[in-house]
Amino acid sequence: METKIKVKFSQVKYQYITILGVSIISLCHGFAVGWLSSAVPILKSEDTPLQSGPLTVQQTMWLGGVYSLGGAIGSGVFGILVNYFGRTTSMSLLAIPNFTFWFTVLFANNFNQLVVGRFFAGISGGLCVCVPLFVAEIANKEIRGFLGLMGPLISAVGMLFSYICGAFVEYRSVPYCMMGFPVLFFVAMLFTPETPHKLIVKGNLQKAERSMIFYNNGNCIDSNGYDVKAELDKLKEVVEQQKEDRKKSSFKLIFRKDSFRGLLIGISLVAVSVFSGISVMTAYAAQLFIDSGANFDANLSAIIIGILQVCGIYASSMLVDRIGRRILLGISSLSAAIAIFVFGTFSYLAKQGFDLTSVDWIPVASASFYTFVICVGVKPMPYLYVAEILPGNTRHIGLSICMVSLTLFSTTAVFTLPILVDLFELHAVMWTYGCTCLLGTLFSVFVMSETKGKNLNKI
Repeated sequence: METKIKVKFSQVKYQYITILGVSIISLCHGFAVGWLSSAVPILKSEDTPLQSGPLTVQQTMWLGGVYSLGGAIGSGVFGILVNYFGRTTSMSLLAIPNFTFWFTVLFANNFNQLVVGRFFAGISGGLCVCVPLFVAEIANKEIRGFLGLMGPLISAVGMLFSYICGAFVEYRSVPYCMMGFPVLFFVAMLFTPETPHKLIVKGNLQKAERSMIFYNNGNCIDSNGYDVKAELDKLKEVVEQQKEDRKKSSFKLIFRKDSFRGLLIGISLVAVSVFSGISVMTAYAAQLFIDSGANFDANLSAIIIGILQVCGIYASSMLVDRIGRRILLGISSLSAAIAIFVFGTFSYLAKQGFDLTSVDWIPVASASFYTFVICVGVKPMPYLYVAEILPGNTRHIGLSICMVSLTLFSTTAVFTLPILVDLFELHAVMWTYGCTCLLGTLFSVFVMSETKGKNLNKI
């Protein structure tokens, strides 16, 4: 067992600063995700800003579907780019599709133009591959959990920001609130050093040493005990071993026992996260609040959900390096299961004709509690844990596969909810999501291995 060393902020301050800069694209992506919630009612109204007229139900579904399609393609494409062109260069390219989306929203006059814009917005979802890989390669193992969840946290802040702007800012003015951020991100990436791991792979040993010095604040000889020369030699040994592995196994490397096991665990975690119901709960939360009889404004409902997501993921970032990934996922999924079972039971009793007027606050309370606790562990965990469980020589491939799976699973969950509710009633669907949450608890106990403090750069 590796000895845990308390890390001084002075040693890792540039890791915090760099990840904060990288997370600008997460803010942009989160805002683009949340944009649809406030834009759809406007685009469907008689006062729509589109010359082609109000959106139909089918067109609204296309706006959501093409975003997911772009996300799947973006995850695959950037999974390739990040390997061949490096982490920072690939990440800087994420600014282009995001800026294109906001440019399209500003000038689009018909549905087809908006569809193209939403597709580009989805492509920027390639950050789900680039950012976790970047964090895994530069972050100190003692703070990797916090830094790994900074992206999902900032993304949730972006969603909340979009809900607020949607409520108080005119439709055509919203892009002006965001167009500068992808530009700022692109400029920040120009000054961000490539990861030491990737520079060694390219054979740039001098740049790799400078990069390691930057991210760890020099050749420390104090109580931190960080020796750049020693750590660089260790990393060189790891990279050489990975090169030998690739020569031996070629493209079949992903099917080697350790890689394939990590991939299966990653896909399983993604499935648990998505089919726990968080995708559909956030997509339909406003309507659920309204149906509960709470008489909440739709925009206010979305803002409440946004606040709960931010609070939940923030709590996760504070806890993940203290109590570990397994315990956090187990507690989160069990709590979410209880909340959504309560929600489903209320729906069932209401369907049976019981008078629940005195407790009509239960759907709002249970949905709110569910959103918070699931954001503490189940929702953000794939963005951190998948990069940690995969071996270094297949991490970029495995991350791409898992993030494409996440996009496809989310699309399936959102599009099938109306059909499932029509076939089996709302309470049955909610109970199914609750069972998935229980599976998440079992998954944390019997399948997951703890990665808190794990050294990712070892043979």
